[in-house]
Amino acid sequence: MIFDTTGKWPRRDKASTLVDKLPTTRFWCFREALLSRVYGLLGKTVVTEERVMASARMYAAFTLVTAVVVFLTTTYPTYTEVVVLNRDRLYRKGDVLTVKVVAIDKKRRPKPYGGDFFHTRLVSCDRSLQASSAGHVTDHCNGTYTVQFPLYWVGNVSIKIQLVHPSEAVKILQSVRQVPNKRDFHCTFVELTTKAYDTRQCFSSNNPSLPPHRRCDFSKWEANGTWICQKPEKLPCSAIAKCRWKKSDLSRVRDLVSQEEMKLFQKPYLEMELEVNPKEPIRILRQNCPHQNTFQRVPGTRASPELRWDIVQGSDWIDFDDSRYTVDELDATQGGPNTVVVLSLWAHFTAEPLDMIRSRLYAVGGAIHRLMRRSPDTQVFVRTGTTREHVKGKLEFYLLASDWLAYEITEVIREVFRADPDVVVLDTWDMSVCQPGKDNVHPDQTMVDNQLNRLFSHICPK
Repeated sequence: MIFDTTGKWPRRDKASTLVDKLPTTRFWCFREALLSRVYGLLGKTVVTEERVMASARMYAAFTLVTAVVVFLTTTYPTYTEVVVLNRDRLYRKGDVLTVKVVAIDKKRRPKPYGGDFFHTRLVSCDRSLQASSAGHVTDHCNGTYTVQFPLYWVGNVSIKIQLVHPSEAVKILQSVRQVPNKRDFHCTFVELTTKAYDTRQCFSSNNPSLPPHRRCDFSKWEANGTWICQKPEKLPCSAIAKCRWKKSDLSRVRDLVSQEEMKLFQKPYLEMELEVNPKEPIRILRQNCPHQNTFQRVPGTRASPELRWDIVQGSDWIDFDDSRYTVDELDATQGGPNTVVVLSLWAHFTAEPLDMIRSRLYAVGGAIHRLMRRSPDTQVFVRTGTTREHVKGKLEFYLLASDWLAYEITEVIREVFRADPDVVVLDTWDMSVCQPGKDNVHPDQTMVDNQLNRLFSHICPK
């Protein structure tokens, strides 16, 4: 076969056809890298099929070797070291307990780089107290981590450190997150008089492959929100009725990772408790003399019912006309001294690219500022993300809703709103990490009570 090099799209189509013949390229990460190699060859005057296939075989062999090397250098929970520093000193309420974590790979070698994702907790051994707190992790980017636990209560405490994802899995999550339109959205279009209807695929990010004359664009630029649907053949765009996320078909998500990469989202690399040295509980004594607490408070920023800020949230069909952007709701709110607005802006966006989330948050911030100019006495709160359950440990739910993805959104919420005088960031991430109940996107009553206590302490400080 001889390739014609006169046009861009014909070259790509033929290259894609060749690449798809290879069994190693059913996975997106292999396919895209291989296509890049093929397009480089297509820059020459004549490219034979044999040359392309030889290049493909070389690349397939390289990726196989790379996969083996990655697993040999991945953080291995069984060998990773967790050591309490200054273990023999007396600790008192108000002190800070420091723990060092050294990431070790499967060949018992210290890792030379960081990026691992942990959940860290300090738990009271006295169950009647029901006390726990989250640690602050510092990544030194050389395979070592420092975890600091402020000591808030007296008694024996145990250290719990869980490796949620090794850095190699985090890199996969980063790559998958940046892929737009991973989720399969559909909307129905209905003509009420004739009862004619049509169901079309829709997209939460721009889809360049869909030409303008074949799309219904419901995007709202004031909200930095994109919603584009394939245009029905016989119905107008205005006939849109209901939308949903088709959760039953997640093959598009699974195909974003290779068989080898999938193993990083299974035991022993997933959500493993690390062994702490020493294992014995640590005794926390009372302070010698009362003094003002030196702990740093969680930085606040300043806050009607919780508003939806996306178009499609679940697998059930929802009325399109009933879905409004948070920006619209804020602009329609009069506000005043008896108005409190609480926004939760993360759970349904863990699968989306971070730039899209950031732009949506900036639009919400603009609407908050307009509200405060109308009614300066209004109180506005933005709640951060929390940990959540992952249904039966399925790969797709980690790729779309891992705690690492939620934590990244939490960091962006802090970045966008923490210094904003019109907003209070209701930071509940640490609260969810150390909650006594199971992780759940809809947390148990204990955590809800704690969230409400923090909220009310802002609303009614006296």
